[in-house]
Amino acid sequence: MSEALVIVKEMISGRGGRVFSIVTSIFIVFLLAHASFFWSYGVDLVDEESFVHSWDISFTESVLSESETTSIGDEETYDYAFSSEASTLDDRMIAAFRITVSYDETSGGVANPCDSVTATIQPSEMSAQWTNGSTQVSGNSDDCSDIVMTIMVYPGYTSQNVNEQGVKEDDVLSKWTIQDYGLGSLVCRVSVDTTDSPASSIPLTSNDESEEVTITWERIEFFPEATRVD
Repeated sequence: MSEALVIVKEMISGRGGRVFSIVTSIFIVFLLAHASFFWSYGVDLVDEESFVHSWDISFTESVLSESETTSIGDEETYDYAFSSEASTLDDRMIAAFRITVSYDETSGGVANPCDSVTATIQPSEMSAQWTNGSTQVSGNSDDCSDIVMTIMVYPGYTSQNVNEQGVKEDDVLSKWTIQDYGLGSLVCRVSVDTTDSPASSIPLTSNDESEEVTITWERIEFFPEATRVD
């Protein structure tokens, strides 16, 4: 028997052997406990941080609105301005702008027909979906109906839930948390062409010389939330 085996045999059979056995047992218990912990928590951790999951992205919308009214003379033009600043967003993103131009016949003349009003959003350097098929930047009315224009802003946003693939929640939300879109200034140019009443030629009756026009700016905002579905 080799000298090494003799030494090991003496350690196991003697008092030192009992100490060796106890130390070995404690070490084995430690290894088993460590393995159990890793199996219980480590697999979930690897699953969360390493594998792609399916996520349902939903959106909550809100609207920031402001209005301005002014009197515009016959064959005159007035520029309404709106400023969209990042400091007013908080944690929301800009989906679109809705601009409504409204007016009523206010001349007070007998049987006076509605005036003709034309509205146009002027070209702007604002980052928006200017060529989107749903973007409408001009309109006109001659029957006192509202002129409604829309500027689509956030790329790919439709307000409907979407499904995204990603490892973590932050990964799938990053596409929907860009606040650079829709910042800057917009100008809506409104022109009025008044229409006199057939009775305006009668002495002591007034001509239609202006119209009161109100513009309402609505900034449609959204906040995204992600729910893991697998």
